[in-house]
Amino acid sequence: RAFGINSSRESLGFLGKISQADPGGNREMISGEFLNGGVEARYLQRYTISETKEIKGAFLLGGRAYKGFTTSKQGMASDASDADFRFLNPNDLENSNFSFPSKNLAAFAENILFCKKFTFNFGMRYEYLLSSAEGFYKRYSIHPLNMDTLGIYTTYDSNRVERSLPLFGAGMSYKINAASTIYTNFTQNYRAVNFTDIRVTNPNVVVDTLINDEHGFTAELGFRGFKNKLLVYDLALFTVFYGDKIGLAPKPGTALKERTNIGNALNLGVEAFVEIDLISIFKDSAKYSFNLFVNAAYIDARYVSSKEPNYVGKQVEYVSPLLVKSGVKFSSNKFTAQIQGSYNSEQYADASNSVVPTGDAVIGLIPSYLVFDFSSRYKLNSVFQVEAGVLNFTNQKYFTRRATAYPGPGILPSDGITVYGTLQIQLSVKRK
Repeated sequence: RAFGINSSRESLGFLGKISQADPGGNREMISGEFLNGGVEARYLQRYTISETKEIKGAFLLGGRAYKGFTTSKQGMASDASDADFRFLNPNDLENSNFSFPSKNLAAFAENILFCKKFTFNFGMRYEYLLSSAEGFYKRYSIHPLNMDTLGIYTTYDSNRVERSLPLFGAGMSYKINAASTIYTNFTQNYRAVNFTDIRVTNPNVVVDTLINDEHGFTAELGFRGFKNKLLVYDLALFTVFYGDKIGLAPKPGTALKERTNIGNALNLGVEAFVEIDLISIFKDSAKYSFNLFVNAAYIDARYVSSKEPNYVGKQVEYVSPLLVKSGVKFSSNKFTAQIQGSYNSEQYADASNSVVPTGDAVIGLIPSYLVFDFSSRYKLNSVFQVEAGVLNFTNQKYFTRRATAYPGPGILPSDGITVYGTLQIQLSVKRK
């Protein structure tokens, strides 16, 4: 398969602190252009080892090539109120102008083996990554009293980072009986530094010049199964290790925030899913079902080591210790309706676990929230189907992120009550 994209995005507005009133005048604009493409090929071969076909498997081999080119420009635009996405000085931007060429080459292989009650899965991937950045940004020296510009300093920046690394993963499952299975998996993780990590548009946020990639692993041990149509369950213990976790923290000795490698973080958690058909408790019905489901997870995510001793033992940012999704679902031959509630406990936006928000609201506590959604589907016939629902029907006011750049800085409010409807038409052609 081949894929590609050619697109652009313009963001226009006042990008100052949320505590500062919009003074009017020229607005600030961020313009991005994205041009990338790639190809990927996969070969799959199924096979059997024993003559009785008790041992069989599948082997996958593939490769991927990708090339991308992104530009990011920031400068002043008009002082009007319309959507005028034009720079005032396109040849001499007031803030920054950067291009980000990138390349990625990958080869991967995976094998799954079915052996009576056991299933073994092993895979490996070799990655080559090239990330580049070239351009300039400007800094202004402002008089503290009359706010006159005392000087403009242009800094040219060029960076090129190449990486080559292997990644491995393996898994195994054992079928205890026809209705229950125990499983375990281990996978290496890797996250390269991206453009949003190294370029920010908030004057109160700086980037560590020594910032580097994240690495780590994910491991899990679980038990799942079912009991007729009555019960479905899945219980898992998991751990995620982040080496050189990238995050936001107050820069020591300054009033600035810094995006840097905070340290090594370890997430330990347990997740459980249970679904019960309440109708099946009393009678076996093929026409109707009324299911109660709960999906809950508890995660203890903390920094185990850091270049700043104060962060050791602190909770990892943007990780809710408790997540619960629960609801009821009614189904018949033609009609389905579901009500679901989602709860996220409070979480932090930075490694210092600050509770009180800063003036730009980039750092601070993210309160817990509970959101309810309703969805339904009715099948009119073999051709027409109608779907409708109401998201956040209790109109909860909450947020999940604190942005450092556009559309921030500050909190990003989530949507209120949202109503949607869909008419689906499915056509089929009979072949002779």
